[in-house]
Amino acid sequence: MKKKERYLTILLVPHHKQSQMNFHISYAALRWLLAAVILLLLFVLFLVINYGRIFWRAGQYELILRRHQQMEAEFAKLQNLKAELARLQQQQSKIRLMLGVADQPQTLSVYQVASSPNSSRMVVPELPAFSTSRGSARRSPPLPATVTWVEFSSEIVAPKARKQAAVLQVSSPTSNP
Repeated sequence: MKKKERYLTILLVPHHKQSQMNFHISYAALRWLLAAVILLLLFVLFLVINYGRIFWRAGQYELILRRHQQMEAEFAKLQNLKAELARLQQQQSKIRLMLGVADQPQTLSVYQVASSPNSSRMVVPELPAFSTSRGSARRSPPLPATVTWVEFSSEIVAPKARKQAAVLQVSSPTSNP
């Protein structure tokens, strides 16, 4: 025996004097209609989410566009500064040419100053031990065997006689320690 299909009746009654309307819908058709409505709602939800992402990307585009315009303005300022620097360097070379001044010498780096050439080193021999009338003198702590000095181009120089007298006085064997 075949199952009898069940129906749902929808009755519409208007308030003004028009006839009633009856709709008979089977439960199977109602299920199909409900599935179609759910699919339609899911599709609309997908469109809303997708549009939200597109809307966010459009907002990001506006932000990136503003940043790009700011960077172009900064780059234009940088180009102006570069042109001004080139102009100032050209004026500097013209002034140097008019004054007859050569270009500045290269500046020394810390490494060039720290590594001085061997020609500025002098070997100083140690003085032999000496004896006095009281016996041998105490030996002073050893002095460095190598002395390094930096040559300056100064015109003020101590007289040699004064230097020699000071050296003789300190290293004389007759002096009392």
